[in-house]
Amino acid sequence: MKKLLFIIIILLTGCSKYTDLKHLTIIKSIGISYNNGYTIYAQIYDEIKKDNDPKTKVIESNGNTIKEAFNNLKKKVGKEIFLSHIDLLIMDKELTKNNYSETIDYFIYNDEFRNDFFTILSSDIYNLLSKTKYDEIENFIKSNSSIKKIINISFEELANNYLENIPFTITCINYNDFFEYENYTFNNQFIKRVNNEKNRT
Repeated sequence: MKKLLFIIIILLTGCSKYTDLKHLTIIKSIGISYNNGYTIYAQIYDEIKKDNDPKTKVIESNGNTIKEAFNNLKKKVGKEIFLSHIDLLIMDKELTKNNYSETIDYFIYNDEFRNDFFTILSSDIYNLLSKTKYDEIENFIKSNSSIKKIINISFEELANNYLENIPFTITCINYNDFFEYENYTFNNQFIKRVNNEKNRT
């Protein structure tokens, strides 16, 4: 919350062009899937109050390309989109190799994004982002690498491995009253499950 308020202060008082929050959409997390076109699931701050935790909602946007889907998202919300606050990218587990490559390339070469957000897979992105227990889900994603339950890889690490064609491990997470997760190995040729069992916690 402090981080978000700091960003808001910069936006409102910085030396750059003034941006009224009434005309700004801050995105917290992004999901990407593909089915005859790309679908973006944008978890946005719907209501921001100094005395309360910010509330979020999930908006879907579609396009033939990821860029088009983001442009359509901007039209849908009717505001400027602030992308530098994103802390999680969720890619659909069923994306093809080409879809993964297009997604990763888009985030690498778009300078509106930071590169320190976490990256995971999921087979139910909307459900994951729209859960009322999303804070609990997010804490699980961010805190468990030390006990090796999941591999919480930053996009910077993912991008470096991807550009150097070095295989890396990424975790698929779903949540339906309990966490279900499994690890996948990714390289520029394929993505496959590391083991044959799903873990629950």
